[in-house]
Amino acid sequence: MKKLIALVLCFYTLPSFAASEIEKEKLQQIVNELEVVKQLVREAEGYSSSSDPQVFEYRSLLWNLEEMKGAVSRHINSPSTKPRSFEELMVIGGAQ
Repeated sequence: MKKLIALVLCFYTLPSFAASEIEKEKLQQIVNELEVVKQLVREAEGYSSSSDPQVFEYRSLLWNLEEMKGAVSRHINSPSTKPRSFEELMVIGGAQ
């Protein structure tokens, strides 16, 4: 009887485990993509000029991307059922 209960529990938790692992894989893909986006931002910044009529706030964008990447990484490495707080993202080119 104990073996049957253990077997049933294994099958019951397996879909949850699989979904959790797939979620972690997808979240890791997001972390990787954010790193690629950060590199693109750095490249774009290299082509910018301080004499441009509108200067884009690259530093703020990079900071925001790093904050998002850190939040996703923290969830991957130490998931929690409780919402976490994080730094507010910077407003870039807010309404004038």
